[in-house]
Amino acid sequence: MLIKILGTLDIISAAVLLLLRWDMGHIPGVILGIYLLVKSLYFLTDVSSIVDIGAGIFLILAALGFYHVIAYIFVLWLLQKGVSSLFA
Repeated sequence: MLIKILGTLDIISAAVLLLLRWDMGHIPGVILGIYLLVKSLYFLTDVSSIVDIGAGIFLILAALGFYHVIAYIFVLWLLQKGVSSLFA
């Protein structure tokens, strides 16, 4: 059950990261960025948590106005991780 909740939050994080491209969702972006950082620090023994740390930092930076093409890589990363955890 917890895996499905975390997967859903990863999908929501990807959607918010896409919305930040059009200057929408700044507050949820910061909140979900902090969520990604806390979650990845908790599961730090997993290799994918290192990418989650990068995604969390980038999500916070995107909410503060720094948006780059690399955001689409993080969106794909979060989407595939969220979808795979929903079907696990």
